[in-house]
Amino acid sequence: MGQCLAFNKTGDYASAEAACQAALQMGDNEWWGEELGAAEGWAQLAQALAGQGKYEEALAAANRAVGIRPRYAAAWGDRGVILWYLEDYEGAIASTQQAIQLDEQAVRPWANLGSILRSLGQYPAALAAYDAALQRSPNDPGIWANRSVVLWHLGQYEEAMLSANVAVNRDPELVTGWYNRGTALMALGRYGEAAEAFNQVVRLDPNHAEGWTGLGAALSQLGQNDAARLALTQALSLNPQQPVAQDILGSLPPPQAGAAAPANRTALPTLPPAAAP
Repeated sequence: MGQCLAFNKTGDYASAEAACQAALQMGDNEWWGEELGAAEGWAQLAQALAGQGKYEEALAAANRAVGIRPRYAAAWGDRGVILWYLEDYEGAIASTQQAIQLDEQAVRPWANLGSILRSLGQYPAALAAYDAALQRSPNDPGIWANRSVVLWHLGQYEEAMLSANVAVNRDPELVTGWYNRGTALMALGRYGEAAEAFNQVVRLDPNHAEGWTGLGAALSQLGQNDAARLALTQALSLNPQQPVAQDILGSLPPPQAGAAAPANRTALPTLPPAAAP
């Protein structure tokens, strides 16, 4: 079971699955411990299966874990995530709330609840869940980044920008934090700062198509048409199915018209923020 846990931590889920299956078949009680017993083996197997996208099998394993140990909070939390991936949102919320009821101080169930509610468009409830997670772990950059998404959808762009600021202060290499800072600044009309944020996105991840789109959008509003065209062309080369990039690129004057067109000449399509893992 030690190997199963180690493989899960490193993201080698296929090896973790094999190790978990072997340990469960052998009844490897040495690694399970007295408190959780075989439930830990099933919970680790559920994580390994979910990591490979085998969600139905993962759910069956998680069900075994909570069946053996009904008060196993972490297993209930994992079960909630699996149900979310299976688009059983009601079940995902119920399972995650069960994890919270069993261990109110655990951070991840609160954060997961926020993400589930966010995906359902229940933004005020999602914000409350993220705030509860941050009360327990105020330095988690991913939660701050996800909180900024919810605030953006609530139209609280200044707060969304501030939340994204905290995310990148906690982790300067968090791509979603910089991207969400950029989208909030775009909504606030602060295009120069938005361009700087999107520059950070594409510096950290040159293949981030949406980051190139954001950069092109900001540059277009600054009247830097040639630079905007280059950024948007790069965005579409990475992902041709980007209506926002297509629309902005189509609105730019042709190169021979010069780069010094006035800023804010057209209304921009909406640039939504992105969720952190």
